[in-house]
Amino acid sequence: MNAKEFLNNVSKEIRYKPANKYISDELESHIEELKNDNLCKGLSEEQAEETAVEQMGNAKKIGKRLNRIHRPKLDWKLIFLIAVLIGFRIVLDIVNYSGHSGYYSLKMNRTIKYILIGGILTVIIYFFDYRRSKNCSNLFFTIATAILIFQWINAPLRIDNMIFGDMYLLNLRVWNVAIPLYIISFAGYMADYKKEDFWYTIILFAMSSVLIYLRSHSITNTLILIVSYLTIVATKILKNNKKSIKKVVTMYGGTLSISIIAILLMNNIDVPFFFYGWTTEEDYAYNGYWYENTKEHEDKILNDLKWVGTTDEQEELYETNSSHFRFLYILGRLGIIPGAILAVTIIFMCVRIVRSSKNIKDLYGKYLIIGLGTTYIMQSIIHILMNLKLWIRSDINLPFVAEGNLYFLINCFTFAIILSVYRRKDINFEEPKKSKLAARIEDFLFEEVEEKEEGVEVTNAYK
Repeated sequence: MNAKEFLNNVSKEIRYKPANKYISDELESHIEELKNDNLCKGLSEEQAEETAVEQMGNAKKIGKRLNRIHRPKLDWKLIFLIAVLIGFRIVLDIVNYSGHSGYYSLKMNRTIKYILIGGILTVIIYFFDYRRSKNCSNLFFTIATAILIFQWINAPLRIDNMIFGDMYLLNLRVWNVAIPLYIISFAGYMADYKKEDFWYTIILFAMSSVLIYLRSHSITNTLILIVSYLTIVATKILKNNKKSIKKVVTMYGGTLSISIIAILLMNNIDVPFFFYGWTTEEDYAYNGYWYENTKEHEDKILNDLKWVGTTDEQEELYETNSSHFRFLYILGRLGIIPGAILAVTIIFMCVRIVRSSKNIKDLYGKYLIIGLGTTYIMQSIIHILMNLKLWIRSDINLPFVAEGNLYFLINCFTFAIILSVYRRKDINFEEPKKSKLAARIEDFLFEEVEEKEEGVEVTNAYK
């Protein structure tokens, strides 16, 4: 068997055809090395090639082994954990509204519609080559900033009767949309980062986006955005030098300290209130809350929890039935054990995200998983801590479990990108082509004027 026949037999076993050229080139180079060694031993050209092919091994077995490695991957464990979280959302709808036949039917129809829409959105993004978005960092940054500025002009922004004609189908809190867009943009900047781009990437982009986002009056979400940026930067620093742990710790401590002080000063909030929460209805309204002070209701529910089943504090439970207190409501409505199952599921989700990020070789993909994953991890942990009265009052929802329909779609969008990155972790063989539409938009918005130095031109002319 000659080299060409060997490579053809290997290629027949590989189902993901884009990988064939890459694998064939790799195998061909190995065969060529073995062939040269055999030629040095005195074998003829034909004998050296046949011997090299024999030394490579069984073509069919090699092809099957390479097929298992070089093919799109689906993170079934992460999908299962997401399904468990969505299951909690469905169970809560059934438990809450089963006694109201008319509204129950409407509520379940809405939930099912958005789960289907989220599923379709996830599938589309999953098969999309995420790397094509790396060259659109400026575009994503502009869109996120435009959304936030639009909110300032039209705040509070609410969209009704937009899909399926249902009232209050969407309650748009635009900062939820801006966070993933900013992180995608920042990941693109850091993937192509150079030392001379420091002021542009860190100052003009990172700091300006944080200041713009802070204007949305969501203090905790601003901190989440800052930590997501820091995690991406820390990953890049440690990649270049694994001994730079002190530098990373200093960066985290210094940046977070300065950020917290700046946020306190800009929002004119006393330090005690920042840590222990606001106490008036006006303060709640300022930070996006529609409900009154729920501190008393929270205490009664937490002091009367059952292992399984609904607390006896029915009236208090009704007062906390909102997306911001979703975990507390689950504890009071379903019991401690179901709440513990939810918490364990979230912990497994966090661990799975961290482990997945370690297996990603593509820098841009790694930064996407780390940045978006950090957002999910912090939102989930802060929501649970706030519901257990271990964190400040924050407008942080529990991903996939909260009632907000648009927020659910944003969660689907975020994890679709994570799944898309994981899918291509072993098949990134060549750089994708940039979208023509995105290229035209960026050329229109960010047209670069190349300045040529006369001295360089003159030098080149003489050459």
